[in-house]
Amino acid sequence: MRFVWKIGLTFLFLTIAFRFTKSLKSSDSTDSPSNVSETTQTPILIDTSNSAVAHKNLIALDEFAEKMNKLELSYSESWKPIRYNISAQNESNWVMDCSNTARFTYQEVYGIEIPRTSLDQYLYSKKKNRFSPIEWAQEESTTKQALISKLQAGDLLFWKNTYNVENDPPISHVMIYLSTDDTDKMFMFGAATQSRSRGSVKSGGIGIYPFDPYLKIGCRKDSNGKCLVSSEFVGWSRLRND
Repeated sequence: MRFVWKIGLTFLFLTIAFRFTKSLKSSDSTDSPSNVSETTQTPILIDTSNSAVAHKNLIALDEFAEKMNKLELSYSESWKPIRYNISAQNESNWVMDCSNTARFTYQEVYGIEIPRTSLDQYLYSKKKNRFSPIEWAQEESTTKQALISKLQAGDLLFWKNTYNVENDPPISHVMIYLSTDDTDKMFMFGAATQSRSRGSVKSGGIGIYPFDPYLKIGCRKDSNGKCLVSSEFVGWSRLRND
């Protein structure tokens, strides 16, 4: 009898010990951080203001241009950008004129900071030996074909004398080259004060426009509003980190 009682007591202790050990293992498997599903973790916001980080998360220029084109922003409109970083919550509005549109595009697409004004962007390009002046041929078609062979998406396009400026040189406008279509028609992206962008119902604003180096897009005027000197395309620069 005493032997049977000892066997029963031993079996009871073993059963309790087994259940306690199983309970501990079950707790470890559900509460351990290494077993937390990734889908339940808080998403990490990438700060694209850091160019080294931004370079890994670039949006294609043509895709970016199409998205901006659909916003129907007016020239020099005050606009608060939508960015995927924490610091953007306190960001000030941007005045989307031609040079600031180019500057914003370079930040978002290439992770590069360029100067604020078209003149400073031009001078910066010259300082870096990245500016290429236009070479006018006798035939318009020859000039355009030469440009098509040399230009790359993202190149900055510069004009002078699009309005009355006191700059020397009188650089006053900048756009960003995109590409050509099937008919070799060139296109650019940026902020313009006239003509309609692709798919837009209004004149001017942020959008995609045909690029014709011979097109006069403004002029210097006298006090009566008469054009004295027409605008002129002067060349392009390549500031990307290719």
